[in-house]
Amino acid sequence: NRELLEACQSLKEYMLFVEQVRKYAAFLELNEAVDRAVNKCIRDGILSDFLSKHKAEVIAVSIFEYDEEREIRLIRQDEFRQGQQNILRNQVHKKLQKGKSPAVIADELELEPEVVETLIQEL
Repeated sequence: NRELLEACQSLKEYMLFVEQVRKYAAFLELNEAVDRAVNKCIRDGILSDFLSKHKAEVIAVSIFEYDEEREIRLIRQDEFRQGQQNILRNQVHKKLQKGKSPAVIADELELEPEVVETLIQEL
């Protein structure tokens, strides 16, 4: 929300700090990314007083929050994959109950035959 960011300088600067962390985290270890982001923001006058006074705490909290955010995202991705697998398993099971062969099931679900065989074994 640009309007909100323009109305609150601290929030805007915090957003800029978070953007720096994400930028550096794309190619550095998280602790190094946060350290570089803090130093860059101090140099650029972004939350510089606060970051200068509380650098160690900011780094520790940022690493924890970023790791937690990443972990939640990974958990959600895994849960989504598991949900997809459950749906496929249920579809395969229903088709087996109707007497369809694994080859026909693979064709109907547009899956590789090996995937269907694996799902059948899991049932």
